[in-house]
Amino acid sequence: MRAHSPQRIIALSYLLVMALGTFLLRMPWANVHGEKLPYIDALFTATSALTVTGLTVVDTGSYFTFWGQVVILALIQMGGIGIMALGTLFGILLKRRLFNYDSVLMEQTGGEHIVSIRTLLKRIIVMVLVFEALGTVMLMSYWGITRDLPPQTLFWDSLFHTISAFCNAGFGLYSDSLQQWSGDWIVNLIFAGLIIAGGMGFLVLWDLSRIRRWDQLSPTKKRFSLQTQVVLTVTTCLVFGGAALMLAFEWNHSLAGKSVPERILCALFESVSSRSAGFSTIDNSHFSAATLFVLVCLMFVGAGPGSCAGGIKVTTLGILHAWVMAAIKNRPGIFLFKKTIPQAVFQKAALVFVLSLTWILVVTLCLCASEQHSANQAGYFLKALFKTTSAFGTVGLWPSETTNLSSIGRLLLTLTMFVGRIGTLTVVLAMANDERSANYKYPVESIMIG
Repeated sequence: MRAHSPQRIIALSYLLVMALGTFLLRMPWANVHGEKLPYIDALFTATSALTVTGLTVVDTGSYFTFWGQVVILALIQMGGIGIMALGTLFGILLKRRLFNYDSVLMEQTGGEHIVSIRTLLKRIIVMVLVFEALGTVMLMSYWGITRDLPPQTLFWDSLFHTISAFCNAGFGLYSDSLQQWSGDWIVNLIFAGLIIAGGMGFLVLWDLSRIRRWDQLSPTKKRFSLQTQVVLTVTTCLVFGGAALMLAFEWNHSLAGKSVPERILCALFESVSSRSAGFSTIDNSHFSAATLFVLVCLMFVGAGPGSCAGGIKVTTLGILHAWVMAAIKNRPGIFLFKKTIPQAVFQKAALVFVLSLTWILVVTLCLCASEQHSANQAGYFLKALFKTTSAFGTVGLWPSETTNLSSIGRLLLTLTMFVGRIGTLTVVLAMANDERSANYKYPVESIMIG
């Protein structure tokens, strides 16, 4: 492999920032006790912040000082912007191999002129800052009326939670996450809107911003790109499908005692947040096994490519679903919204799915082996699977106390957050040697299936 391959540069860049974040979070001025945070806990927290996961081993709001929280927020912001930028560029570079580069940039950005990479990065940064500014203003306006807080505290709480929500990080300054606002529609809608926007991906957000209603009605105007249609369709199905299942499984369980509108609101918010953000308005330690499994599936899928979200991405799920339907109906190709999916794109989707699933199963097995104090408890496998998927999908939801993990368990999940953030495919490409195409073929022979 080339010494300066993009995959290796990305991995090393993340490791460097993680090391810097670990060093800063260990400083006595970063916590209220004035002592050094243990290496493993500082590394875990720094990795969780940079990978916008949200898993914590100490309470962010009560353990860290203002400057410690600033370090965490800076890691979240760098991770969010960096992930969105790298994801967007990777998506364009993939299309560059399949199509004409100039036409790809014009198609993705909707301009009549070719858009440079520098211009694209500027647009990403501006869009991120605009969403975060709007979210901060909305939270400050509402919390300023409903809560009795000093101006500086109000601003910091609003800014911190807005950036954390848009970057799908899940870090909060309150030990109960957002449970105190479980029935507050305004707070839920603000957070859900920021989470969805951050999980769409820049290309989808840009596509939505430049196409107006009358453009869609006119046959001469360009319609939404295929990626936008897939992301919107699959996201809608996952949000409402997950909420419906949660209502069915938790109606007389964790949602019991709440009004019908509040039950619906809680289910919708959990369905939105569980795909990547990690905020919660319900104590998920009381969820049934069926609900935990639904959340595992949502966390595994994640949100849109080129976004702050983790998981295998909704486009991967959409492509695999289209392939299954094509195979069942014996179609000659893979089709989505009357477009043909290139074979190379399908192969990448299948590879991402297999590598991701393999990693989660292996780490879950290792977690069951390392946590001997809990592994003998009934139902621990599902909890271990939940923890691993939450870390891999950079979600941050947790069915039990993080502090119960051993040092080995924390290292396993730290590595899982890192792999889940930069992607299993990127890890394999970074570690693999650069091989030339083979100029030979083996004889063909069929085997029985099923």
